Amino acid sequence: TFFKRARANFKAQGFDELSVDGIPYLGNRVADEDQQRALFDEELETLFEGDAFAVVAREPSLEPLYWLLAVMLFTGARPRELCQVNPQVDFGTLDGVWYVDLNEKSAAGAGVKKSIKTGEARRLPMHAELLRLGFPEYLERLKRQKADRLFPTWRVKGGNPFTAQYDLVSDLLKKVGLYTRNAAPSEQVTGAYVLRKTFITQCRNQGVVSKEI
Repeated sequence: TFFKRARANFKAQGFDELSVDGIPYLGNRVADEDQQRALFDEELETLFEGDAFAVVAREPSLEPLYWLLAVMLFTGARPRELCQVNPQVDFGTLDGVWYVDLNEKSAAGAGVKKSIKTGEARRLPMHAELLRLGFPEYLERLKRQKADRLFPTWRVKGGNPFTAQYDLVSDLLKKVGLYTRNAAPSEQVTGAYVLRKTFITQCRNQGVVSKEI
């Protein structure tokens, strides 16, 4: 955008020769997440400690939504990256530490086209809260059941195991009064990426280099 505007306004000063066309983006940000802000502490309480999430926590059919939100909050992973995790090969322990692998080259579940935004595999250590909540036990249960996706009851659409479930998160945000589609860009709260933005912001506020994670 900068180069396009510069070419229009300052062409005679050399900007007509500058372009990023054909140059692949190597960063780890996507357009959607830039449109959302981080949740404040009191908003996290509204989301996770209110009646709406209590329903999610106790309703067996909503177990995938429960774990998606909890794991995103404590890992900062993108929703598609988590949904494509294969419990048969993408988790374990190393030196006593539980981890989840985000790896597009490991075996994919049926119908899933694995995709990592940066193309680089990441091994995420599990936060202590995920251990307390029983996430390793959830993964081991899926492995025993021969499940090949983190949320096997969710439909895969076009190779993406999250796309068809996007509205589940949006609907929950609407129920608790946090959804703000009409806010200015970077001030919106519209979907699952708000938890990734929250993780990144919390890390920055606490001096943690989240990019390494």
